[in-house]
Amino acid sequence: MKKQYLISIAFLAALVFVQASETSFLTVEWQKSYGDDATVMPNTLTATADGGSVAAGHILSFKGDIRTEDLWVLKTGTYGNVQWEYTMGDNESETARSIVETTEGNYVLVGTNKSKGFGKGDIWVVCISNKGSLLWDKTFGSPQPDEGASIIQTKDGNLVIVGTTYVEQSNALNGTKKVQQSVWLAKLDTKGGLLWDKTFANLNYNVAQSVVELPGGDLVVAANTLVKDKSMDGWLIKTNSTGEQQWSKFIGGKKLNSFKNAIATNDGNIVAVGNTFDQSPSGDAWIVKVSNTGDIAWEKTLAGNDYETAESVEQNTSGDLQVIVNVTDPKQQNNLFIINSLQNSNGNENWSKIFADNSIDKITASTRTTDDEVLLTGTAARSLAPCYQSKEQKNAWLIKMRTELDALWAPYNTWEKAQK
Repeated sequence: MKKQYLISIAFLAALVFVQASETSFLTVEWQKSYGDDATVMPNTLTATADGGSVAAGHILSFKGDIRTEDLWVLKTGTYGNVQWEYTMGDNESETARSIVETTEGNYVLVGTNKSKGFGKGDIWVVCISNKGSLLWDKTFGSPQPDEGASIIQTKDGNLVIVGTTYVEQSNALNGTKKVQQSVWLAKLDTKGGLLWDKTFANLNYNVAQSVVELPGGDLVVAANTLVKDKSMDGWLIKTNSTGEQQWSKFIGGKKLNSFKNAIATNDGNIVAVGNTFDQSPSGDAWIVKVSNTGDIAWEKTLAGNDYETAESVEQNTSGDLQVIVNVTDPKQQNNLFIINSLQNSNGNENWSKIFADNSIDKITASTRTTDDEVLLTGTAARSLAPCYQSKEQKNAWLIKMRTELDALWAPYNTWEKAQK
């Protein structure tokens, strides 16, 4: 089922409005930006037990005339106040893609490090204390450019990470071997020690995106893979708690389809979100629910006139799914994001809300807060020089959403009189 958003971003810049609502919707409670002195790029976000949050990504820095990316971690309080920042880096690039708060109260992240190990890029796991100090870090990988993608803490207290690596794989048809880009799934102890690891590959191109744990301890990896007709499919791989594959599911059509994120739903199934080009040359947001046995329960596309991609998804305690969609107009260079509330059982829409601002770059991650609301992170551009120099800096951005019970339309003059 396709939902059409007949909108023009150029006309929506600097506006915030509600499309539809019957029972509740989300509005902004507060928003803050970070990184006044340097460009910071948050890639991941998680709510913390103390009511705050921790975001991570990278910060751009200069070592002489060379621009590098250093690891950047930001810990904030309940209302976005900075509690501490942590940066770490060498002469090459280091970044975080995913972060989790452990039961010990520390923060463990996975990303990519091009300074350690083989140097072309290794999967990097870093543990930081709740005071913002380094406890340990580990690298894993091959001589090829590997990347870390996602990390969770499992019910047994250990860590599971997923990433992309290069390993020698055997061709199932003729038995020949070649080095192939593969999905890497591994379990670590809380000190970073490797307990086990597995690789999965299909043809030539395989990229890991997300990993989740199901209620019984099984794991599901969301990835993307190249298929026979040169198109791309979203790829779900289910394993048991020791990484042994139970099933594998390719989802997509004849064109490019890719997952960006996935969650385990409260009914024990999986919802994966991303982007599809099957129905539109500009790309549509894509949401798929899959049962824990690998069957597709429902599939939705959220389409418009521009480029839409579902960046992340959250589920509230009522069971509804809240899908965060980035919308980009490449001609106007203005962006907006949409929050869609969908019913978990069938994917039908409860409501949607559009946010637009001429400083928005994009939403990069979301998390469910301790008070069952949604916290978003992303980037916002701000000018650092006269426009003729075309120099901009991107700040990190946190947006706390709040649930409202009703959405009522009212003419502007009626609203204005009510305020006096």
